[in-house]
Amino acid sequence: MRKLFWATIGVALISMVFANCKKEDPTYSVQVTATEGGTVEGQNGEYKEGEKVVFKAIPVDGYYFSQWSDGKTDNPYTVSVGTSDISLKAEFRLDALIGDLGLSSGTIWATRNVGAANPWDYGDYYAWGETQTKSDYSWKTYKYCDGSDTTLTKYNNAAIWGAIDNKNTLELADDVATAVLGSDYSMPTKADWQELGNECYWFWTFDYGGQGISGYIVYKSKADADKGTIVYDGKKTSASYSLSDDHIFLPAADSYMGADVDAGTFGSYWSASLDTLLTYDAWGLSFGPNYVITDDYNRCLGFSVRPVKRP
Repeated sequence: MRKLFWATIGVALISMVFANCKKEDPTYSVQVTATEGGTVEGQNGEYKEGEKVVFKAIPVDGYYFSQWSDGKTDNPYTVSVGTSDISLKAEFRLDALIGDLGLSSGTIWATRNVGAANPWDYGDYYAWGETQTKSDYSWKTYKYCDGSDTTLTKYNNAAIWGAIDNKNTLELADDVATAVLGSDYSMPTKADWQELGNECYWFWTFDYGGQGISGYIVYKSKADADKGTIVYDGKKTSASYSLSDDHIFLPAADSYMGADVDAGTFGSYWSASLDTLLTYDAWGLSFGPNYVITDDYNRCLGFSVRPVKRP
């Protein structure tokens, strides 16, 4: 009987040891910091595999958010925890806006596309009203529809195209320029693009600043007669302009249709303005060596975005 008693005690003790030794699910450190020029919103800490943590990069005045240290530019950025520690940094750069192109409205145009580190870089591509990049730009992936151009869920004023809300201009929450650069910045409207076309001097180049990148140099006009002038490929400039003059450069980054892009010859840039007749379209600017046009385009396409700062 005594042997049975001690045997029972031994089994119980062994069970307790194994119970105490049982490991809980491991956790992994998520640490996100910021370079000079901004801060990060989000909760650093220990997380289990499969958990998701959202961080947002917030630039201070005079800086803009460039990218995360892993090369991603989504902002906010959802971090998915795997089986190792994660260390990220939000990278900010000094903002170099052109200052003044002499526009009647006083609007200031940024020198870079959203997601671009330099004026000649293409930057990122976005569907109209979306604030994150993706690999497929089509109606089946578009945020504000249920899979087609006749099932719109936001920004629509006709029942034939989907749910009606009579919103004709992007709200700031859906403006990627605001999301990335902060509240001082926004996407240009259709009227902003038209003003830029009517009041500046446009010159096509195949090699901006020796970088081998094609696009239009948009100069501050030196004379009223130069305003609205577009110098296409093969035509000679009728005025004396150089890169030392005030200007912005619009690289020919082309656009995404589905998963395909063929950059280098054409440019496509969104505005914040909806086409109020065909609300599956929004207004934008497109160009090539022999044309510049403001037109309407399917909202699901991936275009470049050039921010503006208003007076």
